[in-house]
Amino acid sequence: MGTALVNNSTHTAASNGAIIFVRPFNESITDYIETVTGLKVTLKESTTDIIPTELEIRHTEFDGKPYLTATKLQKDHYGAETISMEISKEEANYNFVKNQFNRFIKSFILLITLMLIGIHFIMRRCFFVRIEKLISFIDEVLMKKAVKPKSIPGGSRN
Repeated sequence: MGTALVNNSTHTAASNGAIIFVRPFNESITDYIETVTGLKVTLKESTTDIIPTELEIRHTEFDGKPYLTATKLQKDHYGAETISMEISKEEANYNFVKNQFNRFIKSFILLITLMLIGIHFIMRRCFFVRIEKLISFIDEVLMKKAVKPKSIPGGSRN
C-alpha cells in the first residue's frame, strides 16, 4: 500500500487530497518471490508469541532439511507493526561452503607439512651433510698435520 498527495507537477498548489495505491499480497506474489529468489516467504498476523524486537535469524527445519529463517514485523496501513513476515532459505549452500572450507584447511595443513619435510631433507642433503663433511675434513687435516701457529717475523707485538 502506498499514498501520494494530489498536486500539480510543480508542487506549488495546495493538495486536494491523496491517492491510495493498493496491491494485494497474495499467494501468487509469494510464489513468484520464491521462484525468483529461492526464498520461502510467509505473511501472517503477528501475535504475542511472534513479536521479535529486531530482525532475528534462527535455524529451523522443514521436511527434514535445515533452513535459516528470519522474522520481521511489517507496518500495516495504519503504521502499526501487526504483520509478521517470515523468510526462509535452505541452508544447503552454508553446509557446502563449510565442508569446502574444512577441506581447504586440511589440505593447506597437509601441504605445509609436506613442504616443511621436503625442505628439511633438501637442506640436510645439500647443505648440512656437506658442512659436516667439511668440518670432519678440517678436523682430520688438523690432526694429521698438527698445525701450530707460526710466529710473525719482525719481533713480538705487545
